[in-house]
Amino acid sequence: MSDPAFFKTFRQLEALHRNFYDEEILEEEFPEYYSITMSFISKIDDLMKAKT
Repeated sequence: MSDPAFFKTFRQLEALHRNFYDEEILEEEFPEYYSITMSFISKIDDLMKAKT
């Protein structure tokens, strides 16, 4: 992946996934993760549309 920000966001979301098991993320941090997740999904959607 040539976009460092994309990879960094992926790693943040990986931490969110890990949180389902380890409960490391504070509840008040979830709105920020929601925003990050929605932006990431939008970017992936744009990439998929550009490939078709």
